[in-house]
Amino acid sequence: MSESLTVPETRQILDVLQSVQGEIKAMGQDIQDLTIEVKVNQAKTDERFTTVHTAIKALNEKVDNLKDNVTDLPKQQQATDNKLLGFVFTGFATALGLPAKVIFLRIRLDLNSVNFSLSELIHSAL
Repeated sequence: MSESLTVPETRQILDVLQSVQGEIKAMGQDIQDLTIEVKVNQAKTDERFTTVHTAIKALNEKVDNLKDNVTDLPKQQQATDNKLLGFVFTGFATALGLPAKVIFLRIRLDLNSVNFSLSELIHSAL
């Protein structure tokens, strides 16, 4: 059952085993190189995810600030409206006040005569 091997056959088997062992070592080195490459790519990916996460976080903060500003807009609009209405009312009162003063108070000054007293001025205004 057992065959005996000759020296040349044994050398062939040894050569094959050595070449297989060399290939296995080369594959081991390739695997190590690939492992290093995977780790480098994983680090790059992690860095990119961190960068994207930071950018998203900053964007969320900006959105929150905009939401705060949008909720303040009605208050700001009301304040602006109040200022505008105050200005319009003042202008309207001034525009009506001058003709009302002329019509209702009828202050008459005699420009030809320089002599007039304060009492005459008050008397003519009434």
